[in-house]
Amino acid sequence: MKYVILLAAILNFILAISVYKKSVNKVQKHFSYLLFAVAIWVFVNFIYFNFPKYPFVHLSYSFGAIVIGAIFFWTSGFTKTRISKTIRNFIVVVLAMLFIGTLIPNVFLGQNLTFNNFGYSVSSGPLFQVYSITAAILLLVSVALLLKNLIVSKGLERLRALYVVISFVMPILIVVIIDFIIPFFGIFALASVDSVTSFIFAFGVAYAITRHQFFDIKIVIQKSFVQLMAFVILFAIYAYVLILIQNISSKSVALSNNTGLLITIFIIALTIEPLRKWIYKIIDGIFENKEKQRQEALQRVQLVTKSTLQFQTLLSKTQVELETVFGSGIEFYLAERKTGNFTQYPTGDKKLAMENPVGMKILPGNILIADELPYRIENGESNFIQTLDWLKQNHYSAIVPIGTGDEMVGIFCLPIGSSHQKPITADMVKFLKEFQSQVFFPFASAYAFKLAIERITLK
Repeated sequence: MKYVILLAAILNFILAISVYKKSVNKVQKHFSYLLFAVAIWVFVNFIYFNFPKYPFVHLSYSFGAIVIGAIFFWTSGFTKTRISKTIRNFIVVVLAMLFIGTLIPNVFLGQNLTFNNFGYSVSSGPLFQVYSITAAILLLVSVALLLKNLIVSKGLERLRALYVVISFVMPILIVVIIDFIIPFFGIFALASVDSVTSFIFAFGVAYAITRHQFFDIKIVIQKSFVQLMAFVILFAIYAYVLILIQNISSKSVALSNNTGLLITIFIIALTIEPLRKWIYKIIDGIFENKEKQRQEALQRVQLVTKSTLQFQTLLSKTQVELETVFGSGIEFYLAERKTGNFTQYPTGDKKLAMENPVGMKILPGNILIADELPYRIENGESNFIQTLDWLKQNHYSAIVPIGTGDEMVGIFCLPIGSSHQKPITADMVKFLKEFQSQVFFPFASAYAFKLAIERITLK
């Protein structure tokens, strides 16, 4: 168990450093502080596993108070919940008093501990009840804030809120039960399991960063990292359960401890590779199923671009392939060579002037995602406000320019679609960038051919 706890501390510490280095606003930076606090708390738990005596178990609760405060204040910031300065200061003072109070022998916990597989036996003092009630209230309020935020959020913000809920809620509920509710009645038999719950927290964060650029943080965490973490977590649990079963069965069956341990090691050796392949296959399926569909769509687009020089035919066929990924209703604006303005093609119903701030943002050729613009505006890029307003007014979820500057051919505008349509994630953005580079030359050639035909016709 202690090595599982050490691994959890290392994983949270790695994530904390990664998030801190790439953080661009207060929510992200404070989240890195939370990860550091969790990593330190878990490492303290690892220490008391090696030195099961005063004050190390007490220190676990001291640092636990810091983690609880960090969770509460971060969730209030993430959900944009206003907390008055008086209440904030009161909570800080209470947590500071609990941090110090946990180190007082017998007032919080006794000094004589007896360890078992998942916890320990110890007497608790009156301060422990105060600590348990305070901690449970703050953690449950944090859960309520996250669930409320999930209900009211939409689009990419809702997806990110969902990952926060998945990463936070389950570990918090487990900790509240095994660290505060059950011990409130003097039962500490499962108290050591709380550190293992940080695996759920860390894995949820790592997965969200890898697939969906959690909090818009662009951290490069390879799929192999998630695979390795999943394998280590599940294998540690699997091996621990087998050894636990061996210890229990050796008492009821006429086998020596050494014989039972050898049998257990033999079973682990036989099953470790099938277990690894099964876990990696599941992770591969999660990451690659959608990727395979997108690559097939790109292959179909490539076939389309090679099939014709007729601009209208090329555009309509490309729109059909895009709609297999993003849904129906994709619109295209053609860049006029004389004015540089954008006109909806072929209907001409809508226009976008080049001098418009939206047009200026399109010219560099960057993909603009409606769900990400509020984060950019929040981080000080106020010049995106008009772009966001234009996207909302026209019910577009993204703009995909084909070309840049004077070589601009036009823009694809993706619809917001139905309420059941999935938001555009980092995977989708990668697909759109590949799409951009793949269709530019065929579209530029077809557009030039179209203009040449029009000039010949006018003569």
